[in-house]
Amino acid sequence: MSYFSKRLQLLTHAPIRWYLINCFLATVGGGLSYVTLSWLILQVDNSVAAVALLMLCFWVPNVVLGPWLGVIADRYSRKWLIVGAHVVRAGVLLGFGWWFQHDLTSTSINFLMVLLGLCFSIYFPASMALIREIVIPADLLYANATIDMAYELGNIIGMGSAGILIAFFSAPVTILLNGILFVFCAVAMMRVRSSQSMRSVPFTKARDLLKDLIQGFYYLRNNTQLLIIYGIQLIILVGFMTTPILLVPFAKNLLHTTVTQFGHIEAALSIGVVLGGLFIPWLADQWGLMRSVALMCLSLALFFSFFGVNRSILIAEWLYFFIGMGLSIWPLIVTEAQRATDINFQARVQSVFNSLTGVLIVLVYLLVDWCSRFISVSALYLIEVALILSATLLLWYYRRTLKNVVIKITSPSHDQSHS
Repeated sequence: MSYFSKRLQLLTHAPIRWYLINCFLATVGGGLSYVTLSWLILQVDNSVAAVALLMLCFWVPNVVLGPWLGVIADRYSRKWLIVGAHVVRAGVLLGFGWWFQHDLTSTSINFLMVLLGLCFSIYFPASMALIREIVIPADLLYANATIDMAYELGNIIGMGSAGILIAFFSAPVTILLNGILFVFCAVAMMRVRSSQSMRSVPFTKARDLLKDLIQGFYYLRNNTQLLIIYGIQLIILVGFMTTPILLVPFAKNLLHTTVTQFGHIEAALSIGVVLGGLFIPWLADQWGLMRSVALMCLSLALFFSFFGVNRSILIAEWLYFFIGMGLSIWPLIVTEAQRATDINFQARVQSVFNSLTGVLIVLVYLLVDWCSRFISVSALYLIEVALILSATLLLWYYRRTLKNVVIKITSPSHDQSHS
């Protein structure tokens, strides 16, 4: 069966279809929220620091509460946790959308971003684990690649339509509409049937949470291969999330682009990710998953290096397109990480690395801000090159280990009895 046929076969399963619709709509909503709240904060406080604080508010819940929320996602039905996160997001967006029509302050905008960040902290690890409950292991790579395409398309539409909605209505009304969108997300998620959707482990004591959290750390300690797999995943995600903050000053000050030309460069990245998602499973089937990741990482480092020294807008568009194709290796790393992780620990492990990702993203933001005072923004692309090369080195150093991951499940009590 061809890899296109495998994708079509996946879409014949109703749970996967509804899951994809949920992912697409949630990312449209995320893009809408990001652009609209950034617009609002600039109306109240027109400074780069205000936007940076807004982003910090989004990541703080993930950094602080991520591991604990992962424990909850491993104990309770991941499906209904996602539904709950969507319902809360819908409620706060509807409430604040109404409130902002009467009173608009930077404090209220940042508080809304904290709440959205909290919902995302629940949604992301639960969704990463839930896919394993609705897709058989053999189809996991194709499912992850298709989901990644849905995410990118949703991001394009969400961020692209935000300006139009704000122009036709207003930013507060756009937030209200976004709240309605998350109601549809919740409905779509309710239609998903998973093999363990009713799984629930009752607990009422905080020490039960702590015990499960400690057990998750023991699991990681006794399976150091997972640290490498998720570490590579972390580095690729940080690179993907920090690329846009370099493009704005680079395009404005060095390429001297118009708004339209800047939009073309941004669109090139998204098109590259989507097209890469179409072909990356085929590449992994032909070359092997780890070899494909290594090739794409080296290509990414090369393209980032060229991008930093380039001064042609047309070449920048093509380079950004190829960078997007390189970043489409994300589903490969996610698939390898999922296959190597016991499903009962999936959300906990993912949440720990999500927290570390948030910390690194904030640190890279601060590093870029500090370095930009002393060196050219083109030289800052060396940060991206360094990130990608570090992932490549990890992959090379542990290449034999990653091919034969052996998972051990060790409880704290069992581990301590042998210490």
